[in-house]
Amino acid sequence: MKRHTIYVVATAVAAMAIAALCFAGCSSQSSSSQAQEHQSSSDTQNSQPETTQISVLSNDISAQALSEVEQAYVASGHDNVSFSNSTFQGARDFSAQTSEGVDADIIMCASRSEMDQLQDASSIDASTRADTVQDNIVIVVTSSSTITQLSLTDAASGNYRLVMGNETDEIGNDVRQALTTVGGYRQSDGTQGAAASGRGGNYSEALAREGQVTLAATDQEVVNALSQGTADVGFLRESDVYRLGGVKIVGRIDANTHTNVVFPTAVSTDSQNSSAARDFLSWASQDQTAQTIWEKWGFSPVA
Repeated sequence: MKRHTIYVVATAVAAMAIAALCFAGCSSQSSSSQAQEHQSSSDTQNSQPETTQISVLSNDISAQALSEVEQAYVASGHDNVSFSNSTFQGARDFSAQTSEGVDADIIMCASRSEMDQLQDASSIDASTRADTVQDNIVIVVTSSSTITQLSLTDAASGNYRLVMGNETDEIGNDVRQALTTVGGYRQSDGTQGAAASGRGGNYSEALAREGQVTLAATDQEVVNALSQGTADVGFLRESDVYRLGGVKIVGRIDANTHTNVVFPTAVSTDSQNSSAARDFLSWASQDQTAQTIWEKWGFSPVA
């Protein structure tokens, strides 16, 4: 009987030992599995590409279209890129924001002369400079006007009160260049079209009458003059029509009669993301999706 009791106790102890070993093994396997899962999660996080933020400085004229192009770029598979945007309004603001260099990866100007200033100051990488899109100058009236079609010759006839940019406004100068080709404006040296400066000349007798031509300091002032009834016909960039609203297009000015209205872009000299910036500018000027967006806002490919 004593031998049987010893045998039972030994068997119980052995069973408990086996159970303890099994528990320890399972616990070890569980810990090992958790460690592997943690390592796998860590590796996955480390393998995700960092987001590159491209900073862009642009004229407010192109800002809305440019923002939409940026969104399309990210959606097209470039989700490792983000953008931060700032704008300048007009030549004075442009000079203030760029007087000590360009604090951005990319700059998009509203004229070649603005980009020339940056290139002369060595603020941009000249090898990246390109005319990304161009704009057209159009003849506009308030949305409620009964005028439906008008040529430049008609506009210069003296039968309509005109509003256009003043001599500090490049578009205003372009309009006066165009007016030289239909006798509405005369340069003292006799030059016409794109060869004329659009400044310092004289309006024709029909347009020189008091109140016949209003000179505006901004595009918005052109729209305001039309909506307030102080002018019948105005001149804007086509993109201004979509950006500002309140007016409709009744005519277009032949691009051969004035300096081309282009929007040049470049990567800044101090850019910390020059490679990513170059890739975006290439896409923005060549991809069909980008072109569709530019055209939606009144811009067109550079001829």
